[in-house]
Amino acid sequence: MGVGGSMHTALGWRGQFERTARWFARVEKISIERHQTGDLHRHQDFIYAFFQNCYHLREWLVESGVVPQCEMERLFQDHVELQICRDVCNGTKHMQVKRPSIDGDYSIFREYDHFHVDRPDDGPHSMEYLFVLAGSHKYDLFELARKCMAIWEQFLRGKRLLS
Repeated sequence: MGVGGSMHTALGWRGQFERTARWFARVEKISIERHQTGDLHRHQDFIYAFFQNCYHLREWLVESGVVPQCEMERLFQDHVELQICRDVCNGTKHMQVKRPSIDGDYSIFREYDHFHVDRPDDGPHSMEYLFVLAGSHKYDLFELARKCMAIWEQFLRGKRLLS
């Protein structure tokens, strides 16, 4: 079966964008519900899957001929968030980042709010917040995901590829 005959390629770059949007919706749900549920490992899996799909949208757009490689390189040069997305994608997929955009030794970590006052519906991770440390900057993991998704949407709308 050729490339065009497989379910995963049938919608081309739009299919990859839609997958990325579905992973992002899961991340947003986690952002809202994370304080009530205790499934931190499943949450991490969804977050990593989002960043992997988010970064690889780049390849789908270039390979489909919709966006020239030089434009994609410029987009990533202009947005540190997409550069961090690339490092998180490669680090969670390959264990280490051999050619980092920002920081091959980035860290995803939890910080605890020691002043948190438990509510009756709080789960075991209610006082935890997730961050990425890349270079000398700390980024809220959920804000980083939101920013990456917003950059893609703005870029695709600017090219009149999304309505």
